[in-house]
Amino acid sequence: MQLINQKISFSVIIATYNSEETVCDAVFSVLSQGYQDFEIIIIDDGSTDNTEKVIKEHFPANQVRYYRQENSGPYMARVAGVRKALGKYVCFLDADDILACDYFTTLLSHFQQNPTVDYVHFNFAISGTEMPCRRPPFLKSTLVSGSLQLLETLFSKRGQTELWAYCFVKSVVIQSVARATTISRKSEDLLMLYCILSSCGSGLYIDDSLYIYNHVTKIETASDLAEIVGICEWIIEDFMKRFSRMGRGIIGIFIRSYKNMILAMFDRLYIERKSYFEMRKSYLRIRSSRSFDLIGELEDRLANRIKISQIKHPLFFVHAVLCLWYHARKRHAYSE
Repeated sequence: MQLINQKISFSVIIATYNSEETVCDAVFSVLSQGYQDFEIIIIDDGSTDNTEKVIKEHFPANQVRYYRQENSGPYMARVAGVRKALGKYVCFLDADDILACDYFTTLLSHFQQNPTVDYVHFNFAISGTEMPCRRPPFLKSTLVSGSLQLLETLFSKRGQTELWAYCFVKSVVIQSVARATTISRKSEDLLMLYCILSSCGSGLYIDDSLYIYNHVTKIETASDLAEIVGICEWIIEDFMKRFSRMGRGIIGIFIRSYKNMILAMFDRLYIERKSYFEMRKSYLRIRSSRSFDLIGELEDRLANRIKISQIKHPLFFVHAVLCLWYHARKRHAYSE
């Protein structure tokens, strides 16, 4: 591992919040790499547990650069880490995940063989398994050039939509991460990837599994859904400003893909929470979206929930009937 202030190849940024039980394993997975030309930067996003104590007890300052900030969400924590990075390449590690043992050597080899690429994108495995997690149609051993083509791989999900599946040239990241005018604590990976990839010229997609992901099921709320819709709206508006008519087909892919994701989240709110008020809050937020024409699909789902009786709240029933009546009138008006 390089001493601080010397020239460094890789900067590993770990944004952490209340990760006292897992962050040490994440750091050890970096320190145990065969290639030692790296630095570790931990941005503690206002943890209220013993994260700071655990890190300082296990790792001296010459191994880990630890910084604490007021709680601002993972996006801003990662931006803070990027600004402090000294490495030529920047990569991100979640505090509950670990790196594969050949992480740096594999990435360095690909960067040296392809000196003009702005990032290398790699595969991953889920903790407890040994097989790579492929999401068809996953790109592998592919060089992609042009910002529009790079965004198309992101929007169509032919590449991963998690930030940790990429290692970037730092100069590209520095220029792009501060561009977002809306910040969310949800879908922060999508937002940062959009900002970075829209500024990149080319990227290399490899099939090597270099990251071990600890999958944790998260319970979503209506507020989470509102934040995700807001991020999607900002991406669509920013994309159309930057690429105008040239990118209409590509942004159409994004809308179709994330429209289905938003509707699936809306369904899960019904099934898991079974709360009229949660449903009502998320329904109004999605319906008011300027970027997604979802009112028909939402009301079809309301009707379906009544049929299969998954929510029996009386207010839900009244609201759903009024929505269906209004939607039927709209359809009738359009047909005349």
